[in-house]
Amino acid sequence: MVKKFFVCVLMSCFTAVAFASPQQDTVDNVSDDIVLSELDADEDVGYGGQAVSSLFLNSQDVFDRNIGYALSPFFFKTRGYDNNDNSVYINGVIMNDAETGRSSFSEWGGLNDATRNKEIISGLFPTDFSFGNVGGAQNINMRASAIPKQHKFSYALSNRTYVHRLMYTFGTGVMKNGWSVAASISRRWGNGGYIAGSIYDYWGYYLGVEKRFAKHSLNLTAFGSPGQRGMNAAATQEAYDLVGSNFYNPNWGYQTQDGKKVVRNARIRHTFIPTFLLTWDYKPNNDLKLSTTASYQFGEYGSTALNWYDAPDPRPDYYRYMPSYQTLQSAKDFIADMWRNDVNKRQIDWDELYQVNYTQNKLGEQAKYIIEDRRNDVSDIALSSVLNYKISNPLKLTAGLKSRHSTSHNYTMIEDMLGGLWWKDVDQFSERDFNVDADEVQNDLNNPNRIVKEGDIYKYNYKLNVSYNEIFANFNFVYPHIDFYAGLDLSTTTFWREGLMRNGRAPDNSYGTGKTHSFFNYGLKAGVVGKINGFNYIYVNAMFKTRAPWVRYSYVSPRIKDNTVADLRSEQILSGDINYLFRSRYVSFRATFFATQYTDAMESMSFYHDEYRTFVNYNLTGVNKRHLGVEFGIEVKATPWLSLIFVGSYGDYRYTARPQATISVENGLREDMTTTVYEKNFFISGPQNGESFQLKFSLPYSIWIDASVNYVGKTYLSFNPERRTELSVNGLLPEDPLVAKIFDQEEVKGGFTLDASIGKGFRFKGKYYLNINASVSNILNNKNIVSGGYEQSRMDFAEHNLDKFPSKYYYSFGTTFFINLGFRF
Repeated sequence: MVKKFFVCVLMSCFTAVAFASPQQDTVDNVSDDIVLSELDADEDVGYGGQAVSSLFLNSQDVFDRNIGYALSPFFFKTRGYDNNDNSVYINGVIMNDAETGRSSFSEWGGLNDATRNKEIISGLFPTDFSFGNVGGAQNINMRASAIPKQHKFSYALSNRTYVHRLMYTFGTGVMKNGWSVAASISRRWGNGGYIAGSIYDYWGYYLGVEKRFAKHSLNLTAFGSPGQRGMNAAATQEAYDLVGSNFYNPNWGYQTQDGKKVVRNARIRHTFIPTFLLTWDYKPNNDLKLSTTASYQFGEYGSTALNWYDAPDPRPDYYRYMPSYQTLQSAKDFIADMWRNDVNKRQIDWDELYQVNYTQNKLGEQAKYIIEDRRNDVSDIALSSVLNYKISNPLKLTAGLKSRHSTSHNYTMIEDMLGGLWWKDVDQFSERDFNVDADEVQNDLNNPNRIVKEGDIYKYNYKLNVSYNEIFANFNFVYPHIDFYAGLDLSTTTFWREGLMRNGRAPDNSYGTGKTHSFFNYGLKAGVVGKINGFNYIYVNAMFKTRAPWVRYSYVSPRIKDNTVADLRSEQILSGDINYLFRSRYVSFRATFFATQYTDAMESMSFYHDEYRTFVNYNLTGVNKRHLGVEFGIEVKATPWLSLIFVGSYGDYRYTARPQATISVENGLREDMTTTVYEKNFFISGPQNGESFQLKFSLPYSIWIDASVNYVGKTYLSFNPERRTELSVNGLLPEDPLVAKIFDQEEVKGGFTLDASIGKGFRFKGKYYLNINASVSNILNNKNIVSGGYEQSRMDFAEHNLDKFPSKYYYSFGTTFFINLGFRF
């Protein structure tokens, strides 16, 4: 009977997700068309009039526990959600970026032991620390008392993003006097992991001190992860084929230093955001707990890049340097041969850039090439207070208030003059289109024609301020055969821009404090769990919320002026899921059908526009998206030492409207423009489907072995919205087959990987522990799996030649390994 029920539920879910394939938009098609808690008693409890244990979704859920890591090399996103649909808290304080809503785990990277204790809630299920989010939420407990008494050393060797990792963690546990002290320090480094030129050097530190009193505790936490890494870039297939590797990285090249050739990467990402948290916990009895945390973050986030003035493009894969751009076959063959045999042609020629600048010095002229550092420095102060109160036997209340003020300082600084002496702070694209004495060429009219050198701010300089306040309440009711919950969230968001330069393209609308934008938002959520018996559960969740526009996407050209997009409004999100769960001693199974609709979202991008011959900011408003899908996971304990696991997700994630694009040109030659983007029924980028089949062996003598086969499919590239406008097909007849080719969205081939890991634990004298584990990913060395990519933003409007600016791709790594040795006492 139970087996039949399994089949019926699974088939129903698959039937529900057997989606039709709507016609993708064209100009002519313009008609409107968990981890589970352990059983509180015997497994037999739940029949007849007995109570059935409640359901809690967290990190032990068979699907959530296995899907993320297995499919991470493919950049698989659960339910297709963006990063900002998942909330990350530390000691109850939100860590997501205030401007974009995205969370960055790099801020506490390398602190595995200090961040190991966490509560993870999947999807819409209620939490004990927040209202929740569409994709779920997690709260990392970094209190000193959460780290057990220990000394722990570990070393890891890998060929992925870094080569070496050293880590030491110390903890006293809770001592007799009520004090707890914990600390951790780590370093991850390497001069190139799997991809050439991707240098990596990050440290991590953590310190926690806690004092427990009779009914109170006070905890101070400090952590950070300073460091830098060399970035790799996507490339065209032509470049990959010329080099003979799908892991070509155009960002690096050789530079001569003290007579030796050293690798140098032009795109270095560096971060250091120290964080401090002070947490007060009050627990007078088992039914009431109040947790209050104040936090302060500050620091730098930067990314370097080449810049040049009145000089050839220094990027080796610039489209004019490729064989495909040439018209004569002899030229194509010559350049292809140079690419294959001269490293300075396919990589950045640093020595040449220095020589050009040395020549400029002799002439007394401005440098031709520099390295700039694009900064986004942050200062963030926040307060969170959450009450957990068991009001009565069936009713539990979680309520809280959260407040936050964040300021980001956005500017560009000259990092390296590359041997040059000076640089003039003017806009070169405006200088080309206006008289050299015109105000429009000036980046800062308060300091016209300013000469800048290393360490000076130039180009743009402004701050974005965000103030956020929230109150929420979740009510949870627990009864013998049914649980249900309801939640309410109210919030206000206010943001404004502060210009620190008076830009010549917007002299009256760039300097000083700009207009304040305020939004009131709310969220409602509810759910019910039907406890059929101790094995079978059916539960339903629903949420409706509004979300203030992210400040990063609200300004049409924040580097230049205070203007926002027209009719700035809050986004609306409606989400729900229907779930069936079975759990027993030997089998765990969950199947879920989910649906989420986003209305009035916003997106933003910047790129060089060939028609307007300048950089443009491209802001999309009225972006509607729909996420439909089925996810399931099953784990069968076939023997005491072998578990079989299969997880899968099958989605249909699409855009469902035609947004308006606001185009702001940075050279000031044109007024802001709007146009319609025909992206209706286009797929959201990334894999739509993913599967993983795993074998887990838990053998005697503390030996464990895992093996998995993983697959993703139906993967789509990020598309260029400019290609889906009337401008892109201007001059073409509707029946021209080139129209459909321009509008089509590119799907890339999926693929399989085979992974395995093995580990062994040793225990000496009852208190010394040694762990050795090793993992190998992509054992079959499949190097042809496209993990992501994008259509280039540039477009050939004159000849409609799509091959002039072909798509760029990222590939999943071939065979990689990770070996870890840990010792604890």
